[in-house]
Amino acid sequence: MKHLSYLLACMGLCLWCSCSDDEQTPPQPEPTDEYTLTLKSSETVAFETFAAGSESAQAATGTEAEWFGKRTQLAGASTLYFHDGQVDISLPGGLKESYGMKWEGDELLLHDGANDSWTRCGKKDKDGKLKVDMVFYRLTRTGERPLAVTGQAYGTPTADELRGATGKDGELTWAKRQYLYE
Repeated sequence: MKHLSYLLACMGLCLWCSCSDDEQTPPQPEPTDEYTLTLKSSETVAFETFAAGSESAQAATGTEAEWFGKRTQLAGASTLYFHDGQVDISLPGGLKESYGMKWEGDELLLHDGANDSWTRCGKKDKDGKLKVDMVFYRLTRTGERPLAVTGQAYGTPTADELRGATGKDGELTWAKRQYLYE
């Protein structure tokens, strides 16, 4: 009988504890770091030509529009939407690009799926403004196999990479534009 009253007391205690007024809420998922930055301005910070065999660049002749057409206006993103380890880039004309991204300190890196590598393309200042670098280029080669390539890429290549692209009979004209997002 003594054991029965002990058992009943334990069951009552368990029942009393489980019926407390403190309702526990289920754990909420961790909030994601989602935010959008909008283009505020852009400027050209370099416009040069590397000729084959030359050790240094020369100021490019003509205008960016003559070399790259409307490419410099159409490639600048109007908004950058950061979420879940990626950035969605909204371009003029309703076009969108998405990249895997990560931050190393205040530097933004985009994932290049073709090479499975990371490209440094921007830097955040202490006020949270982001400067994104984009390079526009036109490579022409003469000789046995003439070639002309025009394009753009995020980030900034090194001077050695630019000189190396010319080969032994080429010329590379490039413009670096910096886009400011807030």
